[in-house]
Amino acid sequence: MSTNYYLDNEDLRFYIERGFDWSEIIALYEQNFTAEEGHANEEEAKEFFRLVTDYEADGYSLYSRAPANTSRTVSHHHAHLIKLATDV
Repeated sequence: MSTNYYLDNEDLRFYIERGFDWSEIIALYEQNFTAEEGHANEEEAKEFFRLVTDYEADGYSLYSRAPANTSRTVSHHHAHLIKLATDV
């Protein structure tokens, strides 16, 4: 058993991976792929979310700042991939 609920739950994985069409949801979330800092297309967005799930299964956590955050000088997406302590 992994430490990732998504990977351990076959029913949840079915609904996320094959249970319904994500195209409309992803397009809305990604602002129809028009954001300068966003994903270029649906497949790129899906791959990113799969990678995040894989890293989380290995004990990492992704922290991200929204593109609309005003506490920066140049338009960019800022993220940290941090290994969480498992023996604390």
